[in-house]
Amino acid sequence: MSDYDAAAAADRAMGGSAGDGGELTEQRRRGLEMMNRVYGWAMPNVAGDFFAITADHVFGEIWTRPGLSVEQRRLLLIGALAALGKTDVLDIQLASAYRLGELDDTALRE
Repeated sequence: MSDYDAAAAADRAMGGSAGDGGELTEQRRRGLEMMNRVYGWAMPNVAGDFFAITADHVFGEIWTRPGLSVEQRRLLLIGALAALGKTDVLDIQLASAYRLGELDDTALRE
C-alpha cells in the first residue's frame, strides 16, 4: 500500500471522503510541509475531517511551534506511543526517524 493509499484509507476509516483536499490554506500548506519533513515523503492534500485535523492542527499548528525541534517532538511522541502500546503509529515514527537519520540503535536504547 502506498503512503497516499494509507493516508486515504485512514481518512475513510474515520468517516472522511479521501480524495482531492481542495484549495490549500496557509495552515494546510504549513501542515503538509511539516508532515513531509516529519515523515520524509510527500504527503498529498487529502479530503476529510480526520486528515484536516491532522494536517491543519497537529502538523500546521503544534509541530510548527518554535519551542521544540522536530527530533525532540518525535522523541516525546515515541515515548508516549510506547507507553500507550500504540505500536502501529510507533512503527511509523520509528521508521521515519531511522530513515531521516534522527535516531539510531544507541539513541533508541537510551
